[in-house]
Amino acid sequence: VYRSLTSRRSRLSRESRLALLEGLAEIGRKGGRSLGGRIESLIPNLASQDEAIAAAVAANLGAWNAVDSGDSLIEILNDHSRSDFLRAAASTALGELGETRFREALQELAETGDLRSRYIAVRGLAKADLLSAASATAGILGEDPGDFDPVGLVEVFLRRERGASLLEQELKEGVLHPLVVERVASFHRRTGQLPKSMASVFASGDSRSLSLALLREERVALTADVEERGDPVRGEMIFRRQSSSCAVCHGIGSVGPSIGPNLVAVGAAADTEYIVEAILQPNQSIAEHYENAMFMLHDGTVQTGVITHKSDKEVVIRDSTQAGNEIRIPTDSIRRTKILASLMPDGLVDQLKSRQEFLDLAKFVSRLGRTGPYANDESPVLRKWRVVSEEKPGVIPDEDAFWMPAYSMVNGELPAADLDLGDIVYARGVVEVLAPGAVVFDLNNLKGLSLWIDGQKVEDLSTPFELTQGRKTLTFAIDRKQRGSAGLRVQFAQAPGSSAKFKPEGGI
Repeated sequence: VYRSLTSRRSRLSRESRLALLEGLAEIGRKGGRSLGGRIESLIPNLASQDEAIAAAVAANLGAWNAVDSGDSLIEILNDHSRSDFLRAAASTALGELGETRFREALQELAETGDLRSRYIAVRGLAKADLLSAASATAGILGEDPGDFDPVGLVEVFLRRERGASLLEQELKEGVLHPLVVERVASFHRRTGQLPKSMASVFASGDSRSLSLALLREERVALTADVEERGDPVRGEMIFRRQSSSCAVCHGIGSVGPSIGPNLVAVGAAADTEYIVEAILQPNQSIAEHYENAMFMLHDGTVQTGVITHKSDKEVVIRDSTQAGNEIRIPTDSIRRTKILASLMPDGLVDQLKSRQEFLDLAKFVSRLGRTGPYANDESPVLRKWRVVSEEKPGVIPDEDAFWMPAYSMVNGELPAADLDLGDIVYARGVVEVLAPGAVVFDLNNLKGLSLWIDGQKVEDLSTPFELTQGRKTLTFAIDRKQRGSAGLRVQFAQAPGSSAKFKPEGGI
């Protein structure tokens, strides 16, 4: 790998160079055979105009303990013309070098630099001196974060053994800025990643909270109110509301995250009292196969997530901070395992506006999967979407545009509220054509719609369209002014005499 990267005759593509650099750094972190001083021949590449390459080089210099690179890394760290991404890579590498003068440089910047530099320097200081990094971070989190992300700093400590407890201890000595509290608390509602004691540091501490008031109520009477006074229509809107954080972890039917249990299965199998209990006190009854665990690794880092698979060779977890992406952990890298509380935090109900909203939400969940309008519907309806507003008139945004995830409601309609991004909005879904043939699109409303399939314009949405076998991307242009309050529902059907078979793409 090293020779492929450093050979003057090498004709590696950018992607290949990045992949090899990543692999070489991983070997270094695992204590690979020493390369001696040869790794330092990579130092000139820190000046690369391709900052992804420069950052990957910095990662290698840190992983292979290339002490002679320290001055070059400090130069990058202090160069405000370089990107935050590259400066953070240089900071982390400096922390890994283990030299006192580099640790002192990081500590000075973390304590006295401008706010941007302090955020960056802490990442490296945490590698060299976790206690000093926790102290510096406590000071940083007492200031207005502006556009900076305090969650990223907190995650640095969550990923290190003893990191969370050290940071928590330092935070208790100071005062957190209200915006920091708001952003970190929001992160915890989405992911459940903060230890319980640390979560209390970022809580408002309001004894009049909705969750506490509901917990004081007699459970049978509260359940009866859910059944009699709850409105599942309003409840679905509450579930989908970003501030409630429900849809961040729970899928419904074929779409959505799988970090927590799929709510169609919960609604179909559980009674209303159980659902009330699960929302108010999630740690009372954690669903089987959704156990949350912390893995302390031999390299001092920590991985936390829901266990999805265990074998003699590896453990696979879903990481709630990465939208449920699976992470594979070799069993021989695990030093200790600790079973944790549910990823669904206590007090999540406090994001609701009233007791009535709790009744509506619980009623919605209790009706899922049952006979009626909230039954599990496996008809071929597009339910998983990506949406974006028009950037240039008449031009379909490319793959690099900021496509945001969106999901249809239980009835299959992508609501107008999710399309409130501009006058013209593009919505993209995917269908897998299992057998070719003619397909009819059953649309809730043709007004203000245009459609492209794999870039080919469909001239008449009311007539059958021939689809070849394979994965097809459907891109709808939606004229919001023409459609008014209408959402978008797209169902597939075979044209008369057609043998086409198809399955809309689900998942996240």
